[in-house]
Amino acid sequence: MSAGLVSAPEHWRWSSAAAYLKGRRDGLTDTAPMFSRFPDMKAMLKGGLPEGVEGIVRDDETIGRPRGDAAFLAKLERKTGRHLVPGKRGPKPREGN
Repeated sequence: MSAGLVSAPEHWRWSSAAAYLKGRRDGLTDTAPMFSRFPDMKAMLKGGLPEGVEGIVRDDETIGRPRGDAAFLAKLERKTGRHLVPGKRGPKPREGN
């Protein structure tokens, strides 16, 4: 929405917003972890983030990776065939070391 690409978050094909607005899983999005942290996700999606939460969400957006525990990320990696767990930070080791 902030980029003006769609009129509502649930209309963005790659957004999990529709799952949260419907209040149930969509086959890919496990809504339970977010609902446990933010029980009123519907209001948050429609009206904005509670004070102090926006920074956390913005941090997640900048890394471009889903947030979740190790089991959730492993399941998502298997399902998508993509590597989603962040690698070790810093320079890559040289070969032969």
